[in-house]
Amino acid sequence: MSTPVSEETIVRVDRFASARLVADTVLYEGYVLYPYRASAQKNQLRWQFGVLTPREYAISSGGERWSMRSEVLVEPREQPRLIVRIRCLQLQRRQIEATTDGGASYFPADSLDVDGMKIVPWDEAIDQEIDVAETGIADLLHADCPACLEHHFTLADTDEIEVLRDHRGDIAGRAVRRREAVSGLVRISAETAAEGLLKVSVTVENTTEWSDRGSGADRDTAMRRSLIAVHTLLAVDDGSFVSLLEPPPSAEAAVAGCVNDGTFPVMIGSATTRDVMLSSPIILYDFPAVAPESAGDFCDSTEIDEILALRVMTLTDDEKAQARGTDPRAAAIVDRCDDMPDEIWSRLHGAVRSLRPIASDDSHTEATETTVPWWDPGTDSSFDPFNDTMRIGGVEVGSGTRVRLKPSRRADAHDLFYADKIATVKGVFNDVDGDQHVAVALDDDPASDMFEWQGRYLYFHPDEIEVLAPAKSLRVLVAGIGNIFLGDDGFGVEVVKYIDIDELPANVRDGTTVSDFGIRGVHLAYELLDGYDALVLVDAMPLAEQPGTVVVFEPDIDAISATGMDAHSMSPATVLGHLAGLGGSVPRVFIVGCQPSSVEEGIGLSDAVAAAVLPAAETVRQLLVQMYSTAEKDQQQ
Repeated sequence: MSTPVSEETIVRVDRFASARLVADTVLYEGYVLYPYRASAQKNQLRWQFGVLTPREYAISSGGERWSMRSEVLVEPREQPRLIVRIRCLQLQRRQIEATTDGGASYFPADSLDVDGMKIVPWDEAIDQEIDVAETGIADLLHADCPACLEHHFTLADTDEIEVLRDHRGDIAGRAVRRREAVSGLVRISAETAAEGLLKVSVTVENTTEWSDRGSGADRDTAMRRSLIAVHTLLAVDDGSFVSLLEPPPSAEAAVAGCVNDGTFPVMIGSATTRDVMLSSPIILYDFPAVAPESAGDFCDSTEIDEILALRVMTLTDDEKAQARGTDPRAAAIVDRCDDMPDEIWSRLHGAVRSLRPIASDDSHTEATETTVPWWDPGTDSSFDPFNDTMRIGGVEVGSGTRVRLKPSRRADAHDLFYADKIATVKGVFNDVDGDQHVAVALDDDPASDMFEWQGRYLYFHPDEIEVLAPAKSLRVLVAGIGNIFLGDDGFGVEVVKYIDIDELPANVRDGTTVSDFGIRGVHLAYELLDGYDALVLVDAMPLAEQPGTVVVFEPDIDAISATGMDAHSMSPATVLGHLAGLGGSVPRVFIVGCQPSSVEEGIGLSDAVAAAVLPAAETVRQLLVQMYSTAEKDQQQ
């Protein structure tokens, strides 16, 4: 006969223990930023992730949300059961009061020097966890469960006083901490998503009453009645979760039907059991983990950059005292950097996550004899990323191919910002696993030339690339015209001297010709017979404006001869007349004109017109960039 086990002897296993480190990182993301002082500019606007304010405040301010919703998929077995835990921070306001009579009376203070710390008022945070009663998912599907499961909770208000003593033990003042009550609601429901799959929804709401609607309460006041850094942990027994980032093909339609508002669910814990998910306000990959190099809660538990540690060490003693007095977590970071042993510095300096597996002793011998590292492209001359090509959608893709970027759900969070951007392929790379990646540079990134010089590219999988039809190259002629012996009439000739082709973006540089034609109208007409898409004439002309005024316009080509723009023997009308007489034409003409001060005989520009030369050159550059950008967009549509 077996002996019954009492409830007291049962050891409850915390299903979320494996997720605790990552969840704590989410909880304190951005809590206090380098240089870890309350006075730092970057620490003035806090609580930026997962904030749920009272509903009325959220609606009236428009800047925050009052609820968040997580939807996940469960692949059930016989009797699946759901465990839900909500984690958040509750704000605790710390005020500082000083004393001069040993604690008989206190008065508000902006700061207090205590034992090497400069303690200041600060909004601290208290960890809070709300566990919802374990429930059977089948119960949530029951027809008699219209509201499903609702769990109301309240984070209590408190007042605490801490007496602060100096190094002699004398009372220097006190810290008064106050928390305001915050109420919330967790609503859980379930429905059938597809054959063999259930969709579980968890909504978290801030139900705190808000009575300051008409008083113009600011965000800091609202934060004291908010749920902060809210994230949801879900576990399932007798079932498993489906990845929302990389679902199996059979679940893709069901995943597309999941709506997550203000939160991003990812798999966490064991990839084998797939029984825990973390739904956080921060975008993560499936199965995130804290870097093993991170010593304690270093910085934000994942930031292991030695440069940041070195910067902490450069803080002055006064700055460190301010950081230590701001928050215990900031004090711990400063102390850890001050006392960091050499082995920790070595770990922060760099880590190799994986190495190519060694196939045999022979391969090991061969690898150690080579003078080129295994990861260097020079180890295998059969690969040349800058000349290699691959086929995407039946098109041969290689360096110079223009593409549209289509980041997938598995893409890096930053790559999602590049969706539908146009880029140029710089190379086709093969990794050690045999997979191919396309290196690209954004066409509209002004820093792309610098990145390319450094060998830095953006990398995408072939299925994240849409090949564009070869673009027709636009050809533009920039012509400076005028007579340098007639004073300001030499304006156009002077301007083109300051238009450096090499400084133009690559796509503009390749199709643009800049030249000084002076008074050689026939020569310019013959040049236009070579087939240009547009002509930019830079010239001095009467505009009925103040001398030195620069204008840009696109005249009616057919009527240009009647515009009266003739300050010298070669006008735009003369040029286009010559061109028409030769049987040629140019589709578009732009004129960058400047009002002269004098076109009498003499060499040199007047002061007003000379001052307009550089602005006019910049105007031409901007016009060229705009023309090419418009042409490319027209071709892409």
